[in-house]
Amino acid sequence: MGEKKGIINMLIIKFLSDSPSTGYELMKKIEKVLGRRPSSGTIYPALKSLERSGLIESCREGKRIIYRLTTLGTEHLARFKEMKKEYLEWYEGMRKAFGEVFPTMKKDIDEMKLIFTYEVLSPLRDIMPSSEIAVLTREKYGRSSKSREGD
Repeated sequence: MGEKKGIINMLIIKFLSDSPSTGYELMKKIEKVLGRRPSSGTIYPALKSLERSGLIESCREGKRIIYRLTTLGTEHLARFKEMKKEYLEWYEGMRKAFGEVFPTMKKDIDEMKLIFTYEVLSPLRDIMPSSEIAVLTREKYGRSSKSREGD
């Protein structure tokens, strides 16, 4: 299926912040968001990686392995939400001002928001490889930020 690893990891963290879950339960929740169920070959390596980084933990309950967000994972998520909220408030003010002065730059300003949010503000950026931001930017705007150099 070629799921984006960073997106899967962020969804896992988000869902585990709601409640502990098994890998299979996480697959079903992610399917509701993405429209397709990620494979076990995607989910379980992601869970292992998040566990190694200390953001989640697992314990066996009978035959099931239950995953939970750790204190570190909860702190990461809380920091991310707070910084995102503050940044979005700042960004909306700047966007309105620039939009009035430079109406033709609206698309460029939105692209800068996407890149800035990822590169500077996301404490979860270690979960999402930098190559994915270029993919997301291309999908949204039809170009990567690097292609702007030739504009």
